[in-house]
Parts: sequence; structure tokens; C-alpha cells
Amino acid sequence: PDNPRDLLRRYGLRPRKGLGQHFLVDPSHLARIVDAAELAPTDAVLEIGPGLGVLTAALARAAGRVVAVEIDPGMRAVLADVLAGLPNVAIVPADILAVEPADVLGLGADAVGRCPGYKVVANLPYHITSAVLRHVLEARVGPERAGVMVQKEVADRILAGPGDMSILAVA
Repeated sequence: PDNPRDLLRRYGLRPRKGLGQHFLVDPSHLARIVDAAELAPTDAVLEIGPGLGVLTAALARAAGRVVAVEIDPGMRAVLADVLAGLPNVAIVPADILAVEPADVLGLGADAVGRCPGYKVVANLPYHITSAVLRHVLEARVGPERAGVMVQKEVADRILAGPGDMSILAVA
């Protein structure tokens, strides 16, 4: 697949600082994220902020269905082309913080609790990591597993012990 720099250039795009866009380029990190998600062919994956679709394509090879929520119209144009040959991928044009995960996954209004086979996978921007994680954890229907890549400072806050805990660590 094309590397992120080439894709951005081809589509005349630049990472949008306001959206905290950063793109996965190291194949070993990509493999680690997919492995950590422990995907099965029957799983539905909610990918938050798929960007250029590099992770999305890898998730589509491992899971039964991938629903990729992308706020940026420029990135959605890239995704439509890059992921065109993957029938198990749906691109949802939305802000993940403004939608209920169960709704974009089509789980139905009566679904509540944890949903087996629904997993969240994302390479999250620093400035919305806490909000996204709280949104997913507090959703009407939560995932059975979430595999997210975050900046080290955010990971440290998530793993903080008593006396140093943030709201995110408590959640």
C-alpha cells in the first residue's frame, strides 16, 4: 500500500492540526495494534478516525466487519478510494463524540451493556483521547475490547495509581 506521505500528496491534503491528525507509518506498530485487538472473523470493529485507511485495511483482513467513523471529508475521499475493494468496510461520516457507537454499528436501540464481538480500535489524537475513551466506555453498548494507540503521556494518566488518578484512570 501507499505510504501516508504519498497518499496525502496525491489527494492534495495535509494533516489538519485542529483534528490532531497523525498517521501510522511503521508496519510493526500496525501489526501490534491488530494483534492486540484479538480479532476474529466474526467480530465487528468500530475504528475511530481511520484517516488514510492503513489500519482500516489491516482490520478488514482480520475482522468480519469494520465500521470506520471519520470526521474529515478529505480523508473520507481517500478512504473511499483506498478501501473500495473491501466489501466488509463501511465509512461513516461523523464526529465519534456526537454519535452513539451502537447506532453506527447498527446494534439497535434495545441493545445495552457489553456486546460480544464488538471491538474498538483506533490511533487516537492526543487532544481527544480522554473524551473518546470516556464516550466509548460510557456508551449504551460498550465494546468487549478496546485497542487504542495513544501518546505516552495519556497512557501514563490512564495507568496512574491511587493518589495520581485522573477521571480517565477511574473510568
